[in-house]
Amino acid sequence: MPKGEVLDHTDIKLLDILSHDSDIPIAKIAKQLGTSTAKISRRIRSLEQRKFILGYRALLNYDKLGKPVEMMIFINTHEEMHKGQTSEKIKEDLKKIIPGLTEAMITTGVDDIIIKVRLADIKDSTRIIDKLKTVYGIEEVRSEIIVKEEFI
Repeated sequence: MPKGEVLDHTDIKLLDILSHDSDIPIAKIAKQLGTSTAKISRRIRSLEQRKFILGYRALLNYDKLGKPVEMMIFINTHEEMHKGQTSEKIKEDLKKIIPGLTEAMITTGVDDIIIKVRLADIKDSTRIIDKLKTVYGIEEVRSEIIVKEEFI
């Protein structure tokens, strides 16, 4: 946490509650934390202004959207691909190549890039993998289909 930024116990509990359900009514949060709705509203605004809360996301029903298959793709790149390319540029390039891209992470581990995609069917996975293998700078591509996702 940056120097001078202070979170008390209530802020931490509030962030935990919102991270699991950002749509929870303020009155319910106030009851859980034993305080007023006005205080919770002020705390949320403060956390947003201080950039502890960066935004809110909708959880989509991908089955209804016709994209029931979820796949993680692990990409290793040639070293020269990194020269002069920012992670933002790499992510933008991947968005153009891969329809259904939901997340892209630049990593320091075994893989250089890990992406998550949503697909209509398994056949789409083969097309995406084949397309990635033709991209200059990509050395290796591995994938795994996610069978079940759990939210913590």
